[in-house]
Amino acid sequence: MFDSSDETHARLERARAAEVVRGRHHCDWIPEIKTMDDDEALPLLLEIILAAEESTKIAGWAMPRIYTHMAADIYERMGEKDKAIALCDRYLDQVRQFRKHEPEGGDKGVVEIEELRDQLSK
Repeated sequence: MFDSSDETHARLERARAAEVVRGRHHCDWIPEIKTMDDDEALPLLLEIILAAEESTKIAGWAMPRIYTHMAADIYERMGEKDKAIALCDRYLDQVRQFRKHEPEGGDKGVVEIEELRDQLSK
């Protein structure tokens, strides 16, 4: 059964609200994160990942991969490959469990994170 128009609108509004981290939409953080030190960027990235997961649970759309990739890279630089791999697994599990809409042209995020996970496992 499909949601009514009002139910769909309300669900999408909740999903959009979930994407706000520290008063800003998660996409707005990307340029700033790229200038941060790892110890400053990692907590923010993990917070953004939680927000993106919640949004995906609500709306069923694709998970943004950039935050997982950036956080995994930081963990790898810190010598914590196990945490990087766990983060990749978390991303992949989240997508498989909650994504309802396959992105046009396939899910490049899944492919990228699977490749990253494979590299980290070597």
